[in-house]
Amino acid sequence: MQILRDTKGWNIVLTGPDYVGVSTTLRELEQVGYHVRLQHHKPSVLKRLEFQQGYFDLLVTEWQNACDDPRALLIEDSPWVYLCRHAVHVAPETREKCHQTLAPLKLPEFTVILSTSGIEIGRRNTHWHKTPEEYSPHALRQMQQLQLHPSVTFHVDATPAPQQLCKRIHGLLSKRAFHVDAGNFEGMNFGVDQAP
Repeated sequence: MQILRDTKGWNIVLTGPDYVGVSTTLRELEQVGYHVRLQHHKPSVLKRLEFQQGYFDLLVTEWQNACDDPRALLIEDSPWVYLCRHAVHVAPETREKCHQTLAPLKLPEFTVILSTSGIEIGRRNTHWHKTPEEYSPHALRQMQQLQLHPSVTFHVDATPAPQQLCKRIHGLLSKRAFHVDAGNFEGMNFGVDQAP
């Protein structure tokens, strides 16, 4: 698979509250021909409820490396997204320091946020709490905070079946940045997008 349109250096973030569905969707898109960069050092399950300065700093470094990559990339997380997710829990002085770190960095071309219900996210994190409803408020708060993301942002409903979700993301990316050769993912054929 080849990227047909020249999008050299474009970095597009695909993310969501508590990373739900993001890695799977990115792997599917990678099979279609997109260059993907997954985060292999996500906070452990028990540490996702709180802001970690070390992880934020790692995301900043990885973002700088991504900006040096000549390929167009789909990226699983960004320091802006991470800070937004935890904004209500970060002390003002820490938040100001983080914003100073982010100020000189190039923003993503755009960010796609997978939005879903707090209950759905709770179902996927049953080992944290006794019922999905116990986790729901945290997930919904993350989605609310992600509304504050500073770059161009598109929200996509992540509750449909995986095939439909991947088709939606593929369509959005094809219209906005990428053109990809004909491919097949999970039995769904996509034709070649024609350049305008």
